[in-house]
Amino acid sequence: MSNLVRKIIFLLFCLGFSPLLIHGQIYFSTEIGTMSYVGDLSPLKSAISFSNPKPYFGTSIGKQLGKVVTGEFRFVFGEVTGDDSYSKDESRRIRNLSFQSNIYEYSLGLKFNINRIFLKCLDKYGISVNYDAGIGIFNFNPRTKYEGRWVDLRPLHTECQGCYDIVDYDEYELSQLNISYGFSFDIGLSSNTKLGFNYNYRFLFTDYLDDVSNKYIDGDILSERFGTLSSILADRSDEVAGGTIHSNGAMRGDPKNNDGYFTLGMKLTFVFGKSNLVQPMEIIPESIDVKE
Repeated sequence: MSNLVRKIIFLLFCLGFSPLLIHGQIYFSTEIGTMSYVGDLSPLKSAISFSNPKPYFGTSIGKQLGKVVTGEFRFVFGEVTGDDSYSKDESRRIRNLSFQSNIYEYSLGLKFNINRIFLKCLDKYGISVNYDAGIGIFNFNPRTKYEGRWVDLRPLHTECQGCYDIVDYDEYELSQLNISYGFSFDIGLSSNTKLGFNYNYRFLFTDYLDDVSNKYIDGDILSERFGTLSSILADRSDEVAGGTIHSNGAMRGDPKNNDGYFTLGMKLTFVFGKSNLVQPMEIIPESIDVKE
């Protein structure tokens, strides 16, 4: 991880905790659920196709910023995977690529209480519906299994990333920004405890979460520059087709659409402190003495 990324993460961390310096209600949450990957190794050639869900864990600290808005700092740890062998598309099964990566995510978000806008009727049931949006930094490291062991894919340059005499795309960074959006709703269990459910999708600025994006490169070039293993793992069709069937320059992925991932989770939230929001003053009319 570069020094710049470390500084950005530290800044996000400080900004995320800065609301705690202000008096008022503080929210501490812990959550569990599933994380799913969307990309070139999804089962179907569709923007809404996603891989088998994997477990994730998250925790967050938030503060009420107004009647409608809550700010929070969030950490999420999970796993994403993709495997052509599970695809329903024959061409993808023949491609025979796969990957796995852990996800470490730090983010700042805003939660907008929709109840306050047009669902006030839910307040009496202790239910709140929210629209969530945020920006974060996530760390990933795609790897695949070969001959019984895990192999990191980025050092192998399977699409010759960064070879500017051959291709025009850069070597990808393992720490990048993402933008999230989603919805959540909370149910009040007591005056200081809430149970919630949430969906959050992450838009990424990379198509290499799975190490697959662009074109096949001649195996001899990969072997010469990055070693034999680079050539082997760049095109694994020979393992199922009885021989390599992809020629130099054939499409290996789809660079038009970046990868993504989303979470479905259940959250338990604890509320500490008293709200510091200014409550409207109750105006009591002065009594008027009536002279008989």
